[in-house]
Amino acid sequence: TLDRHLDPADLEHRGVAAEVLPVSDDVPAQVAAMLPEDRAALTRGVLSRLFATLAGQAPLLLVMEDAHWYDTATWALAEEVVARCPNTLVLLVTRGQGPNPEPAEVNLRSRATALPLRPLTEDEIVALTCTRLDVASIPQELAELLHQRTEGNPLFTDALIRSFQDAGVIEITGTTREVSIDREALDQITLPSNVSAVLASRIDRLPLAHQTTLKAASVIGRHFTATEVEAAHPDGPSQAVIKDHLEVAMSEGLISANDSAAEAGYRFSHVLMVEAAHGLLPVGTRQAMHAAFAGYLDSHEDADPAVLAYHWSEAGDVTAAIGAYDRAGAAALATGSYREVVAVLEQAEALDEGSPHSVDKARRLLTLGGARLRLGEVRSAQDDLRAATASAAMPMPTSRWRLTLGILWQVVRQVVHRIVPSTARLRNQDLAQNIAIGSEAYFDIVPTAYALEEPSVLAYAGLRATNEAERIEATPTLARGYSYLSFATGILGRRKWSDRYYKRAVAAATAAQSPAALADICLLYTSDAADEGVEV
Repeated sequence: TLDRHLDPADLEHRGVAAEVLPVSDDVPAQVAAMLPEDRAALTRGVLSRLFATLAGQAPLLLVMEDAHWYDTATWALAEEVVARCPNTLVLLVTRGQGPNPEPAEVNLRSRATALPLRPLTEDEIVALTCTRLDVASIPQELAELLHQRTEGNPLFTDALIRSFQDAGVIEITGTTREVSIDREALDQITLPSNVSAVLASRIDRLPLAHQTTLKAASVIGRHFTATEVEAAHPDGPSQAVIKDHLEVAMSEGLISANDSAAEAGYRFSHVLMVEAAHGLLPVGTRQAMHAAFAGYLDSHEDADPAVLAYHWSEAGDVTAAIGAYDRAGAAALATGSYREVVAVLEQAEALDEGSPHSVDKARRLLTLGGARLRLGEVRSAQDDLRAATASAAMPMPTSRWRLTLGILWQVVRQVVHRIVPSTARLRNQDLAQNIAIGSEAYFDIVPTAYALEEPSVLAYAGLRATNEAERIEATPTLARGYSYLSFATGILGRRKWSDRYYKRAVAAATAAQSPAALADICLLYTSDAADEGVEV
């Protein structure tokens, strides 16, 4: 394992790295109870310090390939690794910056020296062709044809050279390996207009059974194993047959061995090759392959829910796709990757559009609103959270007069709760679950109302969150609701009431075993009391 390379201060936290590195131990209980963003920061710290230790042992080149696919957590880790390894040469291979870049990506790009890749010149195409054909030179006519057709795209050039070889357009003769063009063969083929077309034409030249195997592999993605292809393959060939087919595809340069895989694996030569093979599948066959592979993934506990959601969606199974997207959102939330939470749950909502209200829909909208709030998308966050309260059968009043009456009613409820406290709790678990989600959504509406300067919404949401949370078992939401009332009564000059609500908040947080809620309560109470000159 890598334990011996860990910083001594990180040994007790090594479990946080267990999902990505071969280190021992489970996640400590105090780490598991952390807020997602705090746990994510701890994980980045452990991993970046481990990387710095390894990098300090010898000069190092760090290649970060396909960085345009990185998620929030990966960009943040990359930024921290670069900061901790100042003597490491970092090569970042990526496309141009997108419309909504991560802050870490912007920071890394601002510190980097850009090396934009330009199209190949005709001389460079000649050099590439000579290397590919293992010859000293090529006819000027061939060089001009390749340059005009591909416009200097290296992948297109390489694919077109191979396509010409397959079609017999290029002839190599003699011990000196002289290259010539077969004009008759050239006239008989249709020159592809883009790289996808030439890649598809190369796949079409394989035997039919080999094509099916390669198309099954494209369902999985760029990286795959023979076992995975077997799971997606519609004809059920043995692994031995599949491997024979893949060996042929390797000899044609369509795929290569993936030495980094735990199981002997393969990878397509380019992501466009995956798209070309996948695009050749009829819709029905493609859906059946995705369904078969999704079923295979579903039988593995460690399957990535986002990947599973993609395959169920491609298979046309909306219900299974929505469930997997919801699990993917929860997984992203656990790492503090809020952009990814929004991305996957928006896809779930798009598939679930128009469906009746449900606990699952309410929970999804609550998570989506919370993620948007942490990204600073305040108005969108409140919209999602209002929708969550509606899905939990606890809708927010929409008109001003209803909101005013609602505030008065919630005040009455709270006063009654204090005069005649009830220890009874709901036994209906489904209703309790709805109330838990609805009360949490209302409490998350509070900071959005504060930011949007909506005092009536703020008052109603805070009171409703607390009143509803009192109907069920102690939760972090109840603790924070009492803390809100402690703060509000403190502002109104009711210090005794403020202190009472503070004690209730602490008791509720303790009962709910929520250190995070307890920390929030103490921070809010001390800031409020200090403002009034109360010694705390």
